[in-house]
Amino acid sequence: MSFAAVPEAAAKIREAVGETGLDVLCNNAGVMASKEVGTMPCSGARWERYHQTKLANLVFTLALRDRVVTAGSKVKVMVAHPGVAATELQVHSVSDGGMSGGMANMVVSQTAEDGALGILMSCCDPAVQSGGLYGPGGQGLKGMAKLLPAAPEEKLADEASRTLLWEASEEATGRKFAI
Repeated sequence: MSFAAVPEAAAKIREAVGETGLDVLCNNAGVMASKEVGTMPCSGARWERYHQTKLANLVFTLALRDRVVTAGSKVKVMVAHPGVAATELQVHSVSDGGMSGGMANMVVSQTAEDGALGILMSCCDPAVQSGGLYGPGGQGLKGMAKLLPAAPEEKLADEASRTLLWEASEEATGRKFAI
């Protein structure tokens, strides 16, 4: 997958949904602490890059929320995370050299299905708050999904960071995002 594939995917979605539009769009990267490959260079050690991408996801969500509100749209924009969920991501990270072998089993993790609850909640619960962060609310990044406190991450997502990432995203994709 690359940035070049995004316009083609968007055209297919527009064709499929026609005038009715989408009810939910859920962006989920599905990678974790991989080697330095991808659509754009991102410097730093694997786990540093991983944390940078998670913060960027939150910053972009808040930037989108701000623009949707300014446009007077009723669209809600949320961000979710699975917590620690037993998926193939850990197996891949171990085989790729990003985690020790003992981490692949993740005894402290929850099931992949339970990890999906934050995403499901943000996509399906009519009571979700725009700009909210949804994920497991239990001890150790597992448990039932709920609205999580935005601090301290939201403090890192100030207006300047939101604008910077929004503009860099438009530049990287070669498109202006219309709201």
